[in-house]
Amino acid sequence: MAVLIALLSCRIFPEAEKQNCLALLAFASILWCTEAIPLFVTSMLVPFLIVVLRVLDDTTMEPPERLTPQQAAPKVFHTMFSQTVMLLLGGFAIAAALSKHFIAKQMAVAILSRVGRRPHHVILANMLVATFASMWISNVAAPVLCFSLVQPILRTLPTNHPFCKSLVMGIALASNLGGMTSPISSPQNIFAIERMSMGGSPPSWLQWFAIALPVSIIGNLLCWGVILAVYRPGQNIKEVRPLKPTEDPLNGTQIYVIVVSLITVVLWCCNSFLISYTGEMGVLAIIPLVAFFGFGVLSKDDFNGFLWNVVMLAMGGLALGEAVQSSGLLLTISNAIGKLVA
Repeated sequence: MAVLIALLSCRIFPEAEKQNCLALLAFASILWCTEAIPLFVTSMLVPFLIVVLRVLDDTTMEPPERLTPQQAAPKVFHTMFSQTVMLLLGGFAIAAALSKHFIAKQMAVAILSRVGRRPHHVILANMLVATFASMWISNVAAPVLCFSLVQPILRTLPTNHPFCKSLVMGIALASNLGGMTSPISSPQNIFAIERMSMGGSPPSWLQWFAIALPVSIIGNLLCWGVILAVYRPGQNIKEVRPLKPTEDPLNGTQIYVIVVSLITVVLWCCNSFLISYTGEMGVLAIIPLVAFFGFGVLSKDDFNGFLWNVVMLAMGGLALGEAVQSSGLLLTISNAIGKLVA
């Protein structure tokens, strides 16, 4: 609070909206970094301060004019509920359906049961499975899933065995890499798409994958190589007991979830061709929400179990991003940095 009051009192910019926005940016950043209050509570505080401090400008006017609280409030709330939030909810729905009906687990077991017995191959296979799972069920749930699958292997070895350390470390690093590979795997990816969409030409999923997939694959191989060099898991163990393949066939609900998820992802990838019909990717995120909750695949309890704190964090970030841009603070800072590096 002292930082907020100090920056509001000390004039750095002649425009009041820029000065107030700088104070708000510093105040929110400190709260988010220190977690003095819960992160989502800070996000709730952001739109309140944006309106009260009159940070927003009407950029359609020349020169821009500060919006009154009556004008700023609707604009803030419009910014907070954008396609970013719908993409988050659509991603949560797909992840919940894949986890609840054990589809992700069955796919992982089917792959890991066929990788052979050599320790090096088992570690790499688990890393790639963790990366793929993180792309769709988040990089928090994916390592939990993978650790549960490799528990039978870990129980047969001492806890300090190099292979155990290698396997656990590989899954953790691979899950982090998977978190950047899909647009819906982490909130920051959706924020990036939202910011890149402001120019009117949002990046497609295919463009995202074209950059993220090679980086993720190379990152996995590099991490795998470092893990093998550091822990040398193949020295004390020559073979690893393979996982028992699942013999249960897919049921109708699982097939339905897979089909809906694939259709949604394909439509997201083709959004650049469908934009004249759908407008934004967020509209397509309604498909899994209606398909899963409307037909009993997911329940009200599953909806209540969504990461609403992440949704609120996203809303606060979107509101702050709009404030920094609308007030002119972003342009001023970018121009100053440009002069320094020129």
